[in-house]
Formats: sequence, C-alpha cells, structure tokens
Amino acid sequence: MSLAFDQNMRPFVAFVDIDGAKYRWFDSFDATTKITALGAGVVNPRCCLDDFRPSHTNASDIILSSVRDGALYFRAQRDRYTIEYP
Repeated sequence: MSLAFDQNMRPFVAFVDIDGAKYRWFDSFDATTKITALGAGVVNPRCCLDDFRPSHTNASDIILSSVRDGALYFRAQRDRYTIEYP
C-alpha cells in the first residue's frame, strides 16, 4: 500500500488486494472518488506527489508507478492516469 495527497489534500492510495493492483483516486472531472484496476501482471504500485512546493501547485502531479513484466511504468495525474509511460 502506498499513500500520497494531492495539492488539495485529497488522498491517493495505490494498493494490491486479492484481485490485483489498484488505485483509489479523486477524479476532478466528475468530482467522484474511484477505484481503478491496473490490470494483469502489475506489481508494486507506488505513488508520490512530484513537487510539493506551494509555488508549484499548478504544475505538480501525483505520479503512480508500477512494474509490469519486469519493466517500470508510470502514470500522471494530469492525464487522469489513462496513459502509461515506460
């Protein structure tokens, strides 16, 4: 389990349960909290706020990283975690 807070102090949790790796996040598009599965083969999900300085509020993101098939991937808050970057 990994925990981070966005600039508005909303929690973001990356975790693994019996069904696999998932993350719980606040979607500002529709103002709801969601739990999203990362898919088969994903292990070790971790999250962090990339820049917590008050002067960088508009530029900071929560970064979700994980390992799939031995390779490291990340997803960013600004993409609503939909794009997986190697």
